[in-house]
Amino acid sequence: MSQADPHNHPDRICRLTEQFYDIVDLWLELDSKPREFNTGHTLTVSEIHTIDAIGRVPKLNINELAAHMKVTKGATSQMVSKLAKKDLVEKYKAEDNAKEVLLRLTPLGQKGFDAHMAYHRQTVGIFEQYYGNDLANGIERLERNLNEIFDILKLHQQQDTLEN
Repeated sequence: MSQADPHNHPDRICRLTEQFYDIVDLWLELDSKPREFNTGHTLTVSEIHTIDAIGRVPKLNINELAAHMKVTKGATSQMVSKLAKKDLVEKYKAEDNAKEVLLRLTPLGQKGFDAHMAYHRQTVGIFEQYYGNDLANGIERLERNLNEIFDILKLHQQQDTLEN
């Protein structure tokens, strides 16, 4: 079998694109897998990230949560209601402003938050296992490469917008 010409840039870029699609597919498969996070409820990625945001920021209101999550106030309100029905989040009145509704985790929501933090620690452990003593350099290389990929995709997006 003949070896691909290392100087044939279009072929190499095509292979890189295919590899990137494989990475995205694998990431989506891992990230979209519903998990319980010790709550007894199957949680979507959006649900656990909402729990995460509420757990990280005390006394968060709907507007602040919406801004943090980069979604509409309506979508945030619906998500909070959904999580409240699962006894993961509760609304309460601010002590200094009876009109302001704040959010906090219930004890069950805190269990989900803690399990989500453990999941992230597990991810860190995988990086440590992969890179060993070269973890700092590995992270630096990944950051640089991901930034380059992001910049290339933004250029592609800009050119695609110009052509359409």
